[in-house]
Amino acid sequence: ILQSVLATGTIAAGEYTFTIEILSSSDQMLASDSKTIVVETPSSIDLESPGGVLSDTTNNIIYTTFPLFQWYSQAGSGYNTYIRVAEFNPSIHNSIEDALEDQRVLPSNQSEDWELIDNVNSFQYPPSDAYPLEEGNIYCWQIMKTIPTTSGPEQMLSSVFSFMIKPFVMIMYSY
Repeated sequence: ILQSVLATGTIAAGEYTFTIEILSSSDQMLASDSKTIVVETPSSIDLESPGGVLSDTTNNIIYTTFPLFQWYSQAGSGYNTYIRVAEFNPSIHNSIEDALEDQRVLPSNQSEDWELIDNVNSFQYPPSDAYPLEEGNIYCWQIMKTIPTTSGPEQMLSSVFSFMIKPFVMIMYSY
């Protein structure tokens, strides 16, 4: 274990049991304690909905300004999950990454890059504390997890998904 920690700064995935024994000068056990720690190697974050790649936005249409963002990722003790959402404007942004670095709609505080959310695999766009999403616009979103490691928190980023909010048109028929 020591060589792995010294070489990589982390411990390989596995279950580790650490035992401490306090012995007297005559080797009589005075006290002992043991602790088992499970170390997991995190998997990737897979975005599910809404959206997809920017070039396919016409197939990634939603009809609500309060989308439910869903993804799959491993959860664990000490993990933190963050989200960010931005409007993509093709006349001012060269890429979805440009949009996410520009002005975000979530978090609404532009001094923050990410919005801390519960350590879950879905998030309902909030009706307050965020800029409202507007029909006809293209948005992009991304998830980040911070994972505790022996060398400090490690960040894991998802890919970026984009989607368009289409106006809901109600057609009335009269007979």
